[in-house]
Formats: sequence, C-alpha cells, structure tokens
Amino acid sequence: GDVYKRQENIYYEEDPIFADIKKLSCAVEKSYSSKIWDEIAKIDLGCGVCSYTCPLCYCFDLEDKILINDTCQAKKCRSWSSCYHIDFFEVSGCNFKPKLRDRIYNWYYHKFVRMPREIGHVGCVDCGRCIKYCPAKINFKNVLKSLI
Repeated sequence: GDVYKRQENIYYEEDPIFADIKKLSCAVEKSYSSKIWDEIAKIDLGCGVCSYTCPLCYCFDLEDKILINDTCQAKKCRSWSSCYHIDFFEVSGCNFKPKLRDRIYNWYYHKFVRMPREIGHVGCVDCGRCIKYCPAKINFKNVLKSLI
C-alpha cells in the first residue's frame, strides 16, 4: 500500500482493503440482503461504542426544550448520538430501522458507500478504535473482507 509520513519518524501504511474504494463501496451497497448482517446482529450489542469512538462519526439528536417562565423561551439542544441506537431512526412515533441488522448495515453503508460518493474518501481513518473498544470484538475489516 501507500506509505504516508504522519509525524517525524512515524509512518502509516494504508490498509489494502481501502485501496479500491469503488470495489469496496459496491460490495457494501449490494450486500443489504446478505445474511452477514443477521449473523453480526446475533453478536452485536447495538451499544454504539464503534460510532462514539470513531473520529468521523457525527450522528446527533435534536430536542426542543421549552422553558415556561416569564419570557416563554425555547431552545434547540443538540446531543451526541449513534445510528446504532434503536430510537435513532424514530420519527413521529414510527421507527424506520427497528432491526439491529438494518442499523448495522446503515453504519457500513454510510462509511463505505455514502461518504465516498459525497467526499471521495471512505469514512474511516483506520485508527482501530472501533475494533479496540467493541465489547463484542467485531472487526469491521473482517466484515468488509467477507463482503468483497
């Protein structure tokens, strides 16, 4: 792979799995009906640690808070969230992704299909935090390799 110099005397070698973004993106996009997502959902806790530790994940919730006082103020509060949480896709009482397998697929789709289309690069800096801190010990690279 390509070698990039990050800091003085520290080198980073790009993982070959990210070498062909189009191939990777296509594999993820076409995998929605794959049983792999059901298999991962059997061991995945749906905790969202992968997205909380990822420097490129940015999902959030918005809530309107109304303060009943002399001035009747309202403010919009933004809080960090995760697309892995069951209530993340809930809108007006309807949940668009109630199954964990769909939320897992959504995470992979966003990082490896949508972000390459929108910004030209996968949504991963290969820091390994999601792998290190996953309580279910899921390695996203192994998942991607099996899709390819």
